[in-house]
Amino acid sequence: MLKGNEEIRLSAGNCPIRNDEYENNKPGQEGSFSFAQIALALSRDYFSIFIVDTQTDQFQEYEIADGGSALRVKQTGQDFFELSRKNAEKTVYAEDLPRFLTVFSKTNILTVLRSNKTFTITYRILINYEPAFVTVKISLLTEAEPTRIVIGINNIQAGVDQRRRNLPFTSISKALARNYTSIYYLDSLNDDYIEFRSQPHKEGLDVQSSGSNFFEYFPASLKNRIHPDDEARFYREFTRDNFYEQLGTGHTFKLTYRQLQNDRWNYVLLKASGIENEEDNHIIIGISDIDAQVRREEQQIEALRLASIDSLTRLRTKNVYRQEEKNIDFAIRGGTAAPFAIVYCDLNNLKQINDTYGHAEGDKFIQQAARVICHVYKHSPVFRIGGDEFIAILRGEDYNNRDHLLRMITSLNYAQPVGRQIVIATGMSEYRPDSDTSLSDVTNRADQAMYENKKKLKQDLSNPEFEMRDEGSFQSDSDTPHKE
Repeated sequence: MLKGNEEIRLSAGNCPIRNDEYENNKPGQEGSFSFAQIALALSRDYFSIFIVDTQTDQFQEYEIADGGSALRVKQTGQDFFELSRKNAEKTVYAEDLPRFLTVFSKTNILTVLRSNKTFTITYRILINYEPAFVTVKISLLTEAEPTRIVIGINNIQAGVDQRRRNLPFTSISKALARNYTSIYYLDSLNDDYIEFRSQPHKEGLDVQSSGSNFFEYFPASLKNRIHPDDEARFYREFTRDNFYEQLGTGHTFKLTYRQLQNDRWNYVLLKASGIENEEDNHIIIGISDIDAQVRREEQQIEALRLASIDSLTRLRTKNVYRQEEKNIDFAIRGGTAAPFAIVYCDLNNLKQINDTYGHAEGDKFIQQAARVICHVYKHSPVFRIGGDEFIAILRGEDYNNRDHLLRMITSLNYAQPVGRQIVIATGMSEYRPDSDTSLSDVTNRADQAMYENKKKLKQDLSNPEFEMRDEGSFQSDSDTPHKE
């Protein structure tokens, strides 16, 4: 008897039949070809068979006995569906497990059986540590007993392997040929060629032409049909010497260019490879239209470029900053981070300008501020990380001159007339190798310093009696002066 915590294997099986039913309908007795005999014959296709009561989830597993002439109960148990799902996590191939767990549920199976009469799923299980295809077929035991179902599990791996072995090589060749607009056979001993073309809605290849001196014929056939921007490169690379040199080192020769097709410049790929045989002088050249693929890749590259550049300021975006943050964090963890500082910038009065003069004027304000920041930190990457927030990562020359550069922005803030002037609150913080564990440690200090500077700027610029001393005040988180 199978206990509740034991496993059942959804692995293979036969059509089920009760012992008493079989005993009452043995072959050779009157009433030959009974339902029991037919069921037994059909059951030989399965290596595991279950009868499950869907109301109680009790089950019986059957096995072939007496050399294939009888069926008998192998085990019985409870909680069929729960045990099946637990066992699947150990026996079902990892790539197929999510689909199996989604599909093989009691609710789903009964829903399918109500409309389709049968439920079938094919997946792979591990047999001797190798994946093997099996098919589970489920149907009602009888129309009179709609709560009892029959589950048969069949190992179909042998059939899958046989079909793979029987797949004709010519079928594969025909399928691959459809990817090419032209195919050339080239004899490398004398440069003789035969041109084939695949025809739409037609099996096989048609011979289009044949001749000699392929390396003279082919470039000549493309006269005035290669895009002017690709022409020089094409004739430079498509020479007999370069062709055979590439085949000899890389075993393939590839050349991409734009060709005039139906009054349109389309990207095509020329690909050549040798046919391995004793003579070793047979070469196949395929010309394929890759225009859709290339233009799709160009669109993806352009989309990535646009995602990395802020459309208003042309600065790097927050997405790019996040990637830079990952790179810096990796260097910090590895102890290889070079000295750097973060300057956090935020614009004062943007809301007031938007409310008073409109968002178009506010956009100009943001663009002007971006130009100021980039002019000051001309050797550093600057990112727009929010509506009016910017971050500059200072290294090298800008890092060495960090205090002076920060004073430049402060001086610009105080030098402009009151009104719609650009006021950029700034805060700077340097990387501390002895305590900082990530870039955010540095940016948090710079952010706090920026807010202190923001408050001071508002106080100073709103005071008509304020007069800036020396080079102007700026905000840094450092307590000690830096050597410039």
